[in-house]
Amino acid sequence: MAYISQEGFYPPPKEHVNQDRCGVWTAMGGQEDSLLMGVFDGHGTHGHHVSEKARNLIEPVMAHLARDKDNKAYGDASASIPKPAETAYFKAFDHIHKRTMRDLTTKCNFSGTTAITALLCKDMLHVANVGDSRAIMGKQSMNEEKTDWDVVELSHDQTCFRDDERERVRKDARVGVEFLTVGMKSGETPVTEDFGEESIEAAADPPRVYMKDQNIAGTAFTRSLGDAVAKETGVIADPEIYSFQLDKMCKCIMICSDGVSEFLTNEHIMAVCKHFDATKDPHGACAELVDQAFECWLQYDEKSDDITAIVAYLECPYEHKNLAKSKWKKVQKNFTNCKTFSKAKQFRELVLEKLKEMKKYDKDLAVKDLYPEHDWADQSKLTQVLGQAIDYGAEGGEGDGAAGGDAAEGGA
Repeated sequence: MAYISQEGFYPPPKEHVNQDRCGVWTAMGGQEDSLLMGVFDGHGTHGHHVSEKARNLIEPVMAHLARDKDNKAYGDASASIPKPAETAYFKAFDHIHKRTMRDLTTKCNFSGTTAITALLCKDMLHVANVGDSRAIMGKQSMNEEKTDWDVVELSHDQTCFRDDERERVRKDARVGVEFLTVGMKSGETPVTEDFGEESIEAAADPPRVYMKDQNIAGTAFTRSLGDAVAKETGVIADPEIYSFQLDKMCKCIMICSDGVSEFLTNEHIMAVCKHFDATKDPHGACAELVDQAFECWLQYDEKSDDITAIVAYLECPYEHKNLAKSKWKKVQKNFTNCKTFSKAKQFRELVLEKLKEMKKYDKDLAVKDLYPEHDWADQSKLTQVLGQAIDYGAEGGEGDGAAGGDAAEGGA
């Protein structure tokens, strides 16, 4: 993995500091086989202070909260996924927001930061996001004739373009709010909430959250850390968290500030990452993304935002076979006393139903890894394998019954 952060360009030359911050923490919180990556994009006069504090606090705060037994933790694929609000990961954002407000006081009134973080726990990826920075993953296409990587969106920009976020803002706001572009605010364009899709053209004058009949706070995002005044308008610090199981098809994770994603599409970004995958050169990928993003800024605008990118190439050693076995044992535990053929048929139907519930991630069944010679696109193959395993136990003697049990366990 590698990361690059480039300061923005604001002519004519004036005092400016890079307000983006980023970080990578291995063995996060002292836990082996875990990794945390994050990008924090500050905004406002004191945005660099807020983003730096958030970057410096994220790992120790998460580790501290994880030691509290009242807080649940995200783990690998063998662990159940807890409700986000009950986790140390989720609560860390609120703690960082409150700590920042306490330490920076009035500097946070109109300054804050977005935060996009990715937590890897062995073969599970958990992404937490507030704001409009972005995380995407490149995944090898399932189409054998296609060599490109499919793009998996690991986050969703929290902006006024989203109907669900506007509805939530209205509900959480402590004052009257309205959603307007600068053009609408000045009377140059008609007032409407039909903002359409987020695009390069729309980004020139995006919809913002305003206190009704006032010119504050005017944020283009609906979630952030800091931004004390914007918190009155329903801009919250609670992250959206998405979880994904990693496998050998997952090739790359890219995290960036909106300095990269403002003009480069997700598909273009991942094509650059794929190009540098051949030499496993994440630094080269970051440099190319930053250079291309900077060129786009100067082409479409007179200035350039701060630009930050993290690129991590993945090698997944986890085959999930142990996970398949553990799931099978849960099924088998409920149906171990099938001694007659009629009960065996009932057993088979129950197993099929249970396996259907287990379908996840690229339409794989838990049994697939253990019987790779079968075409699992054909459901009858699954029935055949289970039928053979059960028939041995149902029709044979006591010794054959034990053999049939082993076959059933292996088959799932």
